[in-house]
Amino acid sequence: MLETPRGRWVRWLWTGVFVLGFACAGYGAATRVNWHEIGPHATPFGVLAVILLLASCCFCRFRVPLVEIHFFLFLVVTSWFVPIATLGAAFLFFLAATLLGLRFTRDVGVGRFFCALLVGTFLIAASVGWLLPYRVHTAPVYTAVLALILWLNRKEMPELRAAATRWLLAQRKGPRFPMVLALTVCFVSLTTVWQPTIQYDELAYHSMLSFQLRELAHFRFDLASQVWGAAPWGSDVVQAIIGVLADDDGRNAANIAWFLVSCAALWAIGDVLGLTVTNRWLSIALFASQPFVSGLLGTAQAENEVTAVTLGMLFLLLKSRDPGARVWCCFLLLCGLMATLKASQALVALPFLLALLPSLRREFRGRLVILALVVCGLFASSYLYAAFLTGNPFLPLANGVFSSPYFPLRNFIDPRWLSELSWRAVWDVSFDTNRFQESRAGGAGVSLFFLSSFALLGLCFRKTRVPMLVLLVAGTLMFGLVQYFRYIAPLVIAMIPLCLFVGQQVLTPRVASLGIGLLAVTNVVLLPATSHTLRDDTLKNQLSFVRKFRPDIHEGIANAYAFEVEAAAVLKARAGPAYSVYLADPERPYLAPFAGRAFTGVWYDPTMKAASEAADADASGASWRRLFAQTGIDFVLVTRSQTVSPALAEALKKASVDFETSKYMLYRFSLPVDAVSPGALYKARDLSAWLRLL
Repeated sequence: MLETPRGRWVRWLWTGVFVLGFACAGYGAATRVNWHEIGPHATPFGVLAVILLLASCCFCRFRVPLVEIHFFLFLVVTSWFVPIATLGAAFLFFLAATLLGLRFTRDVGVGRFFCALLVGTFLIAASVGWLLPYRVHTAPVYTAVLALILWLNRKEMPELRAAATRWLLAQRKGPRFPMVLALTVCFVSLTTVWQPTIQYDELAYHSMLSFQLRELAHFRFDLASQVWGAAPWGSDVVQAIIGVLADDDGRNAANIAWFLVSCAALWAIGDVLGLTVTNRWLSIALFASQPFVSGLLGTAQAENEVTAVTLGMLFLLLKSRDPGARVWCCFLLLCGLMATLKASQALVALPFLLALLPSLRREFRGRLVILALVVCGLFASSYLYAAFLTGNPFLPLANGVFSSPYFPLRNFIDPRWLSELSWRAVWDVSFDTNRFQESRAGGAGVSLFFLSSFALLGLCFRKTRVPMLVLLVAGTLMFGLVQYFRYIAPLVIAMIPLCLFVGQQVLTPRVASLGIGLLAVTNVVLLPATSHTLRDDTLKNQLSFVRKFRPDIHEGIANAYAFEVEAAAVLKARAGPAYSVYLADPERPYLAPFAGRAFTGVWYDPTMKAASEAADADASGASWRRLFAQTGIDFVLVTRSQTVSPALAEALKKASVDFETSKYMLYRFSLPVDAVSPGALYKARDLSAWLRLL
């Protein structure tokens, strides 16, 4: 159609729209982004990208396989920051998950391998979720189970190996420019996985499961100390399994895997849509360049996995149009995985389910009913444990409905993310980003202008109409509920291949390639806008340590941001495993490293918060000392930079300084003879012992 005079006018029209959108993005980036703050910290990313591009030119000159050499270089550098044992544990887990999942994805057809990994991950993680109260979470047990899965599914290995070999050989004959761009951007984006566990949410909550399984071999279910303790834990379970296998933090390796799975999903979606190889590489480049993608890779947030699952659902929706494809079995299993990640993802799964209903006539419906019941039983562990222990399956959400005593009788919602939306939403999210997530202007990237305009045009094409409508409806539901950009980020990523398909129809290949390349470069420059750790020259410091062959990089960065990890090790060494510690700094409720032996007076623990506020009312400090005696808390961790309340300061005068550094001080109380036993509160709040009796 576009070869006719009318088609050429359409191409020119949408080329103009594309250029206008890019001009708006450039204007916003130039005028709204604080380049005095962002610019200097973007230099390490730019230098690394230039080095990689120059190296790629050399590789092309000597006909070195680009994909293999980039992957090898990334693994070599990553091994400085992520132990080889952790990378090996992740490989073992995801290989076992893939081989297991292949049993359930035979009817999906080409592109089923990444779906198999997601399905296998769900089956393993959901099973482990039910076993969290029991003391079985050790490296030998996990190794034996994964080895058994590998042995029972060993016949699937040749097919997996052959598919990987075919793809790699095919890329050696592919277009060089988009491949080099995508591989370079992927390498730069993945640098955030080198960071140790230093983010607020990980130290306060997400890593709690991993620390407890590694130290105690079970999860304590102390939902009074952390109200998010029984929230859907699928992503945390995967990281914990890898962590137990390697006796280390599994977040980094898991996030690398989710990133690669998302890239594989984008490639498979492009194959189904009929994208050219160039546009498939460009879709990966545009995905990897998003600042929020790189920012998420440095965290333990579930959106890393949610992105891969959302792309899997989109792939199944597109694949369902093939006459011989039966996708419902795989789709139900992906719905189960989505439910183990976040309850709110029901708003995403529902539009996909409705769109897939026409393909239900090709399925064995009786088998699907049984499978749906099994899936519900598998994913329900966190919800049923929370309901049984607290009375609220979604604690702390919807507590105004369920009235759990573990949280105030109100529906929890963060008022920071209740912004008014207007017709300028795309502009506001792009350049007034701090209203929609914890980042600076530009933290959402500049791609939304391209995606929004071509998303609407995608409704006019038969191949993209239903998928685009599903994503728009899901995004509207999610963003209408809470205006937090991270929650809709996976849906934004899912729009990329659909928009590139539209661009392939209405733009010349040269214009599309040049425009996407410029968007990717601009996004990479904006990477520091998405996280405060990226604005602290973390990457520059890490690369300098590599250059100087310094092996202590993780310890230096971790102590700069999260000295609680060191404090937990000091307490364990000096006081043994029976200590209890109160974290006095309300800005640092980092409970996770202490494996359940820390308590804090913030909203995560309403009971302790009320008790600490009452103790602060007694200026003599006696109430604080009485509180510690009644709960068996014998240590108090004080940050040197904080100003403690006068009452707590008086109480600390009766304690001795057991250990101190330039960052913190550990005070030790000698409990009176009439006090309860040390660790009384720790023991009383361990609900896993009760669950093991059932």
